[in-house]
Amino acid sequence: MLRRGALVGKYRVERLLGQGGMGQVHVAPDEQLRRKGALKTVSRVSELAPDAITHQRLVREARAAAFLNHPNAVSVYDIGEHQDVTYIAMELVEGWTLRTYVSDLGIPSPTKLAWMLDVARVLAHAHQLGLVHRDVKP
Repeated sequence: MLRRGALVGKYRVERLLGQGGMGQVHVAPDEQLRRKGALKTVSRVSELAPDAITHQRLVREARAAAFLNHPNAVSVYDIGEHQDVTYIAMELVEGWTLRTYVSDLGIPSPTKLAWMLDVARVLAHAHQLGLVHRDVKP
């Protein structure tokens, strides 16, 4: 995991947002453009097959996300490697996860349905472009 204050390329790590099976996502603004951003990282310890496969998977994910230009999808700003870290720099979307809002009983069902339709629209757009999603993050 990256430490607060670490510089990965031109991105300064502020804090961890989340962690999954493939890596971590950190709040990491672009130092040059002074733009907020999120950094998805995967650490590699060597050039052995599992690490190389993970790296290739991250590159494919970045290319697909960059190709998917839609208002309901985050924008990809950059992809790169810094020391032993492969990263995708992307738009930072502030707020709680959709999962949190959907389970909130105080939010009207029509509002929740509108959000789900937004998710369906971006997935439909991806499918029209020939992109197949493996998982959808809330």
